[in-house]
Amino acid sequence: ERGRRECGCTHVSVGALRSDSQRLRFELAAHLAGVRLFAPNWGRDQELYMRELVASGVRFILVSAQAYGLGPELLGRVVDEGLLEEILRRARRYGFNPAFEGGEAETLVVDAPLFKEALEVRGRVKRVGPDHYVYEVLSARLAPKPGGGPR
Repeated sequence: ERGRRECGCTHVSVGALRSDSQRLRFELAAHLAGVRLFAPNWGRDQELYMRELVASGVRFILVSAQAYGLGPELLGRVVDEGLLEEILRRARRYGFNPAFEGGEAETLVVDAPLFKEALEVRGRVKRVGPDHYVYEVLSARLAPKPGGGPR
């Protein structure tokens, strides 16, 4: 009931696709907050979801990679259709989750259709362990979108 009392929320949305551990954690948190869980993508094919995400205009970069097969050369680059296909090929070859639900990678959204401005980041890749790399953001700024405003 606390979630309803403090913010008037009745539901919380989660982006989990197939990770039972994520879904169960969010279900417990939602229950404790007195709200209902909404998981609109639950059960979806992960490769198809990633393709649709990129095709919809969501632009993101990998800021952490910690799975065998996800090398440092992938970090800091906007994931477009070509880079996504490379990631999906590697996921099939090396066996990591193509939507990164197991923590294989972390992402940062730098642009999306509803954003008024895009996020421009500059950084460098650092190795922090075996098969674990991070993209250290050194600077970030909001920048006008080509054509201006939300698309």
